Amino acid sequence: MAMRASSHHQHEQGQALVEFALMLPILLVLIFGIIDIARLMYAFSQAIDATRQAMRYGIVTGLDNSTPQYLDCQNITAVARRMLFMPGLNNVTINVRYEDAQGNFISNCVDTLTAWDVNDGDVLVVEVQGAISPITPAFMLFTNTLPFSYTSRRTIMTEGTAYTQEWPTAPQGAQNFRATVDCNRTTNNVSFTWDPMNMPDRAEIRDIITSAVVVELDDIPPGLIANAFCDDCATVDPNGGFAMYYLVAYEGTPPHEVAGPPSNEAVVMCAQGAISGVVWNDLGSRPDGRRDEGEPGIAGVTVNLVGAGRDGSFGTADDVTATQTTDANGVFMFRWLEAGDYRIAVDESSTALVGMTRTTRDNPVSIRLSDGGTGNANFGYAAAF
Repeated sequence: MAMRASSHHQHEQGQALVEFALMLPILLVLIFGIIDIARLMYAFSQAIDATRQAMRYGIVTGLDNSTPQYLDCQNITAVARRMLFMPGLNNVTINVRYEDAQGNFISNCVDTLTAWDVNDGDVLVVEVQGAISPITPAFMLFTNTLPFSYTSRRTIMTEGTAYTQEWPTAPQGAQNFRATVDCNRTTNNVSFTWDPMNMPDRAEIRDIITSAVVVELDDIPPGLIANAFCDDCATVDPNGGFAMYYLVAYEGTPPHEVAGPPSNEAVVMCAQGAISGVVWNDLGSRPDGRRDEGEPGIAGVTVNLVGAGRDGSFGTADDVTATQTTDANGVFMFRWLEAGDYRIAVDESSTALVGMTRTTRDNPVSIRLSDGGTGNANFGYAAAF
């Protein structure tokens, strides 16, 4: 009887081992599956934190920064990446873009964007995508990655609408903020005027594109300032001919203590006149003074401009003079020219023209420009014939 009991007990042990061997793979799959799902949830939670922290950085705009933080692509991405510290993350991408209030795509975040491209009220979007590699054999039969993603959106509000605890309500905004410009060929001086406003400690006029301070009105006691103005406070770039400014008031020190008024923008522009042309090699056995297809420009040729000035007469004290050298394509361009009479002449002693003869008729060429108009003067030269 003892031998029978022992045999029966051994049989039960063997059966238990077989059952355990059959159940062990399923049990391991469940355990590793739970681990993989936990890893995926943890990665997803990090993606949520990453987008929110990056959004928090990007949505805070301060006057201390030369670049608005919502345009600071490098640091928005860096903040998000710092939050993704879980080992084993694969193919992580951080996408920063802008949408309008209706959800339409505006642009990806790139370093070349300016405040012109993204407006107050547009939406900053930060998206994190990635994957983890599964350790569960059952998952690995179907895929070698478990993807995750999360996207955060927040409306952009610029400096003019930010208030501090020291100044919880917006001050009275400047009315009729205006800018005028004295258009000059070399220096375009901008003057600003605005109607009374409730001025706090300080105020600044800033370039809306670069955020640079162009006027600083300091140590102004709080109160009403009437007929405020600033003469020759800024300049328009002669090569750009366009600028945009806004007025911001704030109280306290340092200046990041920002409070309204909502930006009153002033646009200034000077009409830009230009005269351009090309000096080219008039090829062929019979040069004809017409530029045909394939005839190249001549680089390094000196071209002179003389303008009659505001009195309309050449040879007087207000004549305008300028010189350029043709580029690799034989092209020249004189920009920022006022309306008036001009003469364009090629310096035929230029080294690039040695041994060549002019095939076009006039040198100099006379041109009359209207306000903001353009003119053209072309000169053909051929090897002596």
